[in-house]
Amino acid sequence: MLKGLIPIIFIGIANLALSQRKTEVDTVTSILDSLSTISIRTWKASPDIKCLTGEKAEEVFTKINFDDSKWETLRIGQRIYVDSCWLRTKFTLPEKMFGKDVSGRIIFKVTVDDLGYLWVNEKYIGYIQWSAEFDLTDIVKPGQEFLIAIKAINRAGPLRIIMAEFEVESLKDFLKEIKNFSLSLKVGQKLLSFDTYQANDMTRYDPGIDRSTIDKKERIKLNSILQSAVKEIDLNSLTLGDVEKFNISLEKTRAKLKPVSEFAKKFTLVFVSNAHIDAAWLWRSKETVEVCKNTFNSVINLMRKYPHLTYTQSSAVYYEWMRTLYPELFNKLYLHLREMLASSSYIRRSRGTNR
Repeated sequence: MLKGLIPIIFIGIANLALSQRKTEVDTVTSILDSLSTISIRTWKASPDIKCLTGEKAEEVFTKINFDDSKWETLRIGQRIYVDSCWLRTKFTLPEKMFGKDVSGRIIFKVTVDDLGYLWVNEKYIGYIQWSAEFDLTDIVKPGQEFLIAIKAINRAGPLRIIMAEFEVESLKDFLKEIKNFSLSLKVGQKLLSFDTYQANDMTRYDPGIDRSTIDKKERIKLNSILQSAVKEIDLNSLTLGDVEKFNISLEKTRAKLKPVSEFAKKFTLVFVSNAHIDAAWLWRSKETVEVCKNTFNSVINLMRKYPHLTYTQSSAVYYEWMRTLYPELFNKLYLHLREMLASSSYIRRSRGTNR
């Protein structure tokens, strides 16, 4: 019996290894994403705030010359389990990138789980409610080091910095083009793959069921074209700032990818996101109301920008809060109410959380 199982186990392990093997597309897109993002990837994290002494922590930990060398290093996305803490980093924007001057408006985009307060070069900038954007043009100068300090507040679960990126006006369009191209490669690879797994930030599940009706030979052939074509991208030229040479290689690659492009156009991609409103979790009631207000404002703005966007809301109490506390916002919501209302439940409960 054991002898009969050995080949089966071996084949299973081999197939798993094959599905997780890094492809040419994986390698190229990883480099493109890294080069096209001006990101702060490491921070210094203080001990839990409740363990810190001193009444004027803000005056101490926001100082440029404060020594944080003994604090732990925190990477982007890394989870730590503290009530709250201080995060600090020093960063310098280059004066040139890809042969272009770093100039114009400088926007800092940051996401903190759950919220925070931002200082730059000892100056208080503003409040971060999960995600925020700040115009730092008058404070941050290319070629000069500056300090960013965040008082990070954790409501429940892990604390982490999910994103800390800069958007520079002079580079915005060029970097967006690279990001879009990288994304198109990932989408093409996914459409041509035989993956059956489903995954989110916390878990991965593979039912092992492939219901695709697309000819397998066609997928294998087109995926071979895709993996071969991306080798033509001159990443070295991009790294050295020779944009013209990089663009030439990009056009050659696009020409070779035309069959893959035609294949991808057969599909319609639907993106579904979660607004994450937890009325029965550990949030304070005022915070939940504030999250509802910010979510609804964002949804209305997105609906104006994208007329086909659909938003579904299942708890009537959230509308009641807006009607009572923010009547002007409620009037805007009322225009879209038929599109938003998913049920007549006053509040929806699911495993102790509400959506």
